[in-house]
Amino acid sequence: MKKPNNYWKDENNLKKELEPIIKKNNGEFPTQGYLIENDYSSLNNAIRMHGGFPAVRQKMGYELNIKPDGYWKDFDNIKKGLEPIIEKNNGEFPTSTYLEENCYSSLRYAIQQYHGGLPKVRQKMGYEEENKPNGYWKDESNFERELKIVIKENNGEFPTYEYLSENGYSSLRSAIQMHGGFSAVRGKMGYELNIKPDGYWENWDNFEKELKIAIEENNGEFPTSNYLKENGYSSINNAIQMHGGFPAVRQKMGYEENRKPEGYWNDWSNFEKELKIVIEENNGEFPTFRYLMKNGYSRIGRAIQMHGGFPKVRQKMGYELSIEERVLRLLEET
Repeated sequence: MKKPNNYWKDENNLKKELEPIIKKNNGEFPTQGYLIENDYSSLNNAIRMHGGFPAVRQKMGYELNIKPDGYWKDFDNIKKGLEPIIEKNNGEFPTSTYLEENCYSSLRYAIQQYHGGLPKVRQKMGYEEENKPNGYWKDESNFERELKIVIKENNGEFPTYEYLSENGYSSLRSAIQMHGGFSAVRGKMGYELNIKPDGYWENWDNFEKELKIAIEENNGEFPTSNYLKENGYSSINNAIQMHGGFPAVRQKMGYEENRKPEGYWNDWSNFEKELKIVIEENNGEFPTFRYLMKNGYSRIGRAIQMHGGFPKVRQKMGYELSIEERVLRLLEET
């Protein structure tokens, strides 16, 4: 029933409405979450009008649960504080939103301030990511909701690949790739793109750090130019050229050609696929034998010989013969 104007401003009315709810709640002062879940949103707003939950709680004779100095710095106390909340939350580890809405803001703050944030505490207490049903992450609304929780836990910052990896959000990290990659999702969620300061990419340490993230994301494989462009890493792609190109960077970071199974290079489709990657790294130019040897592609050089030699493969791939190759071809024909 709708209350008359100024009804909730009267403190006696507020107490009168709260008493049966406290009785129903086994004598416990209700949390914000309890009131919202049980359709007492007007009462929830009225409590805020009268100074908030701690103030009203105290006025009604309920002690404030004030902890001694340094109490929350002890992880055992954090654990002790979380265990009944987890039990009350049907065995689920609470989110930052849940703690805030249910008047556990002191605990939430302590977790963030002293223990590295909710994800780290959750991991330390043995809680892993819940397995989601098939197709869960493809649903835009599910994906956005989960991402917003993590953003809130991360003090409103859009999480990095490293943050998600370190804090047990590997499923969400993969889902970001599914929805277009970090740059695309970041922009879609209204976050400015992470523009680097002048000279950032020229610094090898900065460049290497960013490239390692892309490599880890690509299952430990050194990424191709196409991979970087398609996954929102065009800045890394451009920076690779700045540092001498794909072969030079690849070699500097200790990546060698992967050993292939027996007969792999005899198959033209395998050979062509590998050769196209090298051509792409070489700015679309068909590589010379010297280029292949210098940049760690000796196996491709040998495979070219296996498939008829440089002039034949070059021509088969749609590249015009060089002047030297034309002369050699003429000599062969005479």
